[in-house]
Amino acid sequence: MTILRYKLNGLSGVVINGEAGYVDIDNPYISQIRLEDDFKILEVVLKENILYFDNQEQIDNAVYGIFFNILLEIQGHIECPEIVRTKIIGENDKLADNKIYIKNSPVDVRISLHADAVYESIVRDNFVKNAEVELQLVLAMLQNKNEIVTFLSLYDYIKEKIWRLYYSSENESTQKKVTTYLQNHQADYGEDLTFVVDNRRKTVDWLTYLRNEISHATIKNNVEEYKTLGENINSGTIRLALKIINNLLMEEYEND
Repeated sequence: MTILRYKLNGLSGVVINGEAGYVDIDNPYISQIRLEDDFKILEVVLKENILYFDNQEQIDNAVYGIFFNILLEIQGHIECPEIVRTKIIGENDKLADNKIYIKNSPVDVRISLHADAVYESIVRDNFVKNAEVELQLVLAMLQNKNEIVTFLSLYDYIKEKIWRLYYSSENESTQKKVTTYLQNHQADYGEDLTFVVDNRRKTVDWLTYLRNEISHATIKNNVEEYKTLGENINSGTIRLALKIINNLLMEEYEND
């Protein structure tokens, strides 16, 4: 039996409350997974007679989906998230431990989540399939420690994706199209998605509002305003952007 061990970097401020044992997962290659209670280690148990190196792509994609679900569903602090395979047990230990550099700073306040709820959310079949390259691009955007740069990258990705999916006959992507799309899909995001009235007395979604305010601060060269806006881009904002991207990718690839 093969066991894979992964180090999860970039998610902090959350712990599992309750017995965090192995749980079954519905997958042709993986039988069980287990998270350590601080979300730092993920163990993956392969099914009998399944070898990692014979099925590496399929197994990596499944584990990647679990990690993406963790980012989507777990209400912790996100900073430069990454998943690193550190050990393979049961296949002659072909891979030695890698050095892991923890990128996120300590967070004093922690959220406690019950183990059952954690596993139910992260093994849920609600992430896009067959779009691993796009998801890799999205995760790469999260590697920048500057919250504003990360946010702008995610927002522009959303804007372009909405244009290509719904307005490809028009000449360009616009922020108005983002607001219209989110108004039409507001029920998908519940209280996570809010709308505000901007300086032009137009109703816009919170992400578009932030995008415009950042642009105004840049034009005015107002450093303090720019820093303040960066403080408004928290993990909840990033997680909302990730959920929107995930849904857009699901719409795109389900129609292929």
